[in-house]
Amino acid sequence: MNSQVWWFATRATGIAALVLLTASMVLGILTSSRYARPKLPRFVTMGLHRNVSLLVLVFLAMHIITTVVDSFAPVAWTDAILPFAGTYRPLWLGLGALSFDLLIALTVTSLLRARLGYQTWRWIHWASYACWPTAVIHALGTGTDTKLPLFVAVSAVCIGSVVIALWYRLGAGWPEHRGVRVSSAVASVVLPLLAFGWWLGGPLQPGWAQKAGTPVSPTAHNKPAVGTKPSTSTGQASAAQLPKPPFTAPLVGSITQSAPNQSGHIAIRVVATTSAGTNGVLDIVLDGTPTDGGGVSLTGSQVSYGTASQPQQYTGHLSGLHGSVLQIATKDKSGQPLALTVTLNINGAKATGQVSAKAGLAGTTGSQQ
Repeated sequence: MNSQVWWFATRATGIAALVLLTASMVLGILTSSRYARPKLPRFVTMGLHRNVSLLVLVFLAMHIITTVVDSFAPVAWTDAILPFAGTYRPLWLGLGALSFDLLIALTVTSLLRARLGYQTWRWIHWASYACWPTAVIHALGTGTDTKLPLFVAVSAVCIGSVVIALWYRLGAGWPEHRGVRVSSAVASVVLPLLAFGWWLGGPLQPGWAQKAGTPVSPTAHNKPAVGTKPSTSTGQASAAQLPKPPFTAPLVGSITQSAPNQSGHIAIRVVATTSAGTNGVLDIVLDGTPTDGGGVSLTGSQVSYGTASQPQQYTGHLSGLHGSVLQIATKDKSGQPLALTVTLNINGAKATGQVSAKAGLAGTTGSQQ
């Protein structure tokens, strides 16, 4: 499936999960305050709360699956469970994992409520008050839609709904536990204001992606796409180094493209292996902006070529592009230049072709795809 499809699916399921989690939070607050109306009995509110909470888990599962499957961002399965263990935006992604773990704990303890006892279940259920704000900060800190008016409106409605429901809960039964109610009311105003100030000074500012912990080229240090494992001969280990140039070898791999970021830039990545005795791993990352004619105007590139044990034996950049032929200039650690000519045949997400290597500098051609 196209990388953009996974990317948009990740964003859509994430926003849907946030909306449903907010609805579950509001229904939970109303249930705890024994909210009831003639047309909305309390058992209906409790049933909605339970069903919406289960639906949150469904959308969270889809959000996690699409995030991990998408090859652009380096997110592993363990990152969705173990908070702050990943390398991609570790703090903000870790908050999402923490919120997911809390929700799992709430769901499991609710199913075992009869065995745990009401008081134990109630104390654990207080974690729901940490689950929702953690998810909100995760969405604001690691999401790519922070500046979009629709996302801003959705976030505002979610936060406003929970605050209003919380005020209703604090007002019910007044003046019992007056100190707790007043301090909670103050916190319900101060904390959103602090979050708003952080949002203005952080995610809305240019360069937030790097400050949030995004690798300079997240795809260049990540899991390879399906089908890009280095090939080796049966019973033989991968070569320690590439053969001496000149040489020509066939390549096979995959191509992915990210969705536009906040500046409108996209990243195209080609990960391929070369055979014919080379056992090479070629990794090409092209940064650019879409053009009106459907092409891409390149603004930068990063290339590495080596073996599985030494994938960055040669590093460099694109020096020319003419149709499906890429001219690449690379050097090894000692400064010896190696010119690569890569011919690509693209069929959906699959890339085939060949790479020709020769000692010396690469030529220069056009720079638009």
